[in-house]
Amino acid sequence: MKTRHLNSWLLLADLLWSLVALLLAYLLRYGATWNARERFSSHELLPFVGATWIVWTLLSSWMSLDGFREGWRFPAVASRVFIAVTCLMGLLLAGAYLVQQYVSRLALAYFGLLLFSGFILVRYGVRSVIRAWYQADKVRRVVIVGGGHIGNELAIKIRRHPEMLCKVIGFLQPEDNTVETDLTSSAPYSPAMTVSTLGILKLLQDQRVDELILALSRPTLPELLNLVALCRQQGIGVSLVPQPYELYLSKPALLDLGGLPLLRFQETSTSPLFAF
Repeated sequence: MKTRHLNSWLLLADLLWSLVALLLAYLLRYGATWNARERFSSHELLPFVGATWIVWTLLSSWMSLDGFREGWRFPAVASRVFIAVTCLMGLLLAGAYLVQQYVSRLALAYFGLLLFSGFILVRYGVRSVIRAWYQADKVRRVVIVGGGHIGNELAIKIRRHPEMLCKVIGFLQPEDNTVETDLTSSAPYSPAMTVSTLGILKLLQDQRVDELILALSRPTLPELLNLVALCRQQGIGVSLVPQPYELYLSKPALLDLGGLPLLRFQETSTSPLFAF
């Protein structure tokens, strides 16, 4: 499952739960039997569902409410969801006041509590499913080419983002025209043995490696380019951490000049409308 698909499924689950939370809130407020007046007021509450879906979709995109983009940590996830639910309920109450539409405040209080608890449970459910996939080894097996600061940082970030469904099983370190390898653990790189390109390819196949990630300052060594070509021929994916990667934090624009890629770095400027 790709990350963007996971975000979409989480958002869909949130929107469905908001509808269920509305029904449960009215059951808690009025019970199983409603009179004609109460049934009419329940229909008046339906626009709040539409407003909830719109506002929550915007908040999810703006505040990264999926709980995974910055690494799964329960305090961070709970605090973000709580702030988003508080903003949502504030907007709903303000909207009801402006249009002069009566809504039971107790029903809205139940609605907000159910939203918060349900959103947390949804994220824990997704987290449990992802953890089960890891335990069943239904994830992509990844080898990082490059040690040192960049390789270790990449391995740590992959472990902090379980939604990537990737598991680092080892490291490769180029040395002149050869490659040193350590595929025995996911700990930070420690040099092991030096083998040829064909030997590394056979080792990757034996370890059922799905992807090779290049995290080197010089990814154009002849032996390394040969290894990349062989991996692509054998169906092993290849990814690249561009160097120096600090420049790419500003989300540069990628231009295609007749097949020649060109990255354009430019300072982000605030629009006059946003400044206003």
